[in-house]
Amino acid sequence: MSAVVPGTGSLFFHEMWRKLALACGMGEPYDSYSSLGEESGSIMITGVHCIVYSKQAEKLRGFFRDVLSFPFVDAGHDWLIFALPPAELGIHPTREEGSHEMYVMCDDLEATLAELQAKGVEQAEPITEQSWGRLAAIKIPGDDVLRIYEPRHETAIGPAIGKQEAASQGRP
Repeated sequence: MSAVVPGTGSLFFHEMWRKLALACGMGEPYDSYSSLGEESGSIMITGVHCIVYSKQAEKLRGFFRDVLSFPFVDAGHDWLIFALPPAELGIHPTREEGSHEMYVMCDDLEATLAELQAKGVEQAEPITEQSWGRLAAIKIPGDDVLRIYEPRHETAIGPAIGKQEAASQGRP
């Protein structure tokens, strides 16, 4: 059994994300990785690196930096790599070729859309009610859309703080 050494691997990343989230005023992140790897002393996968391809990559980087306020590092030559909030992965069956999609989640869809609209972001699709949550889309640079949803299902990233607040105000 090997020991997990602080400052290495996923525990280092987890602590780095925690410090980054706190420094950016995002609050204490949900500790979904805290018990993973305890038995073996290590975690095989230490993170997920998502890639978004765009014909307007510089503008899209600016959108994630300035509008969504995602923390980032400059990997050199203005190549920004963004820290993501906690994430989850859903795997769905298909009869077509496999594909990948990225949705962002929020606790209060109307409030999030209003905040984005105040920053000049245009809503691309109206809010729709789905069995799994409330869904909308916003326009992003590159003549594309980013889907955003308020989940109704239990998430793998823990309880949403906003859901607790909404419940205390008598909202669903």
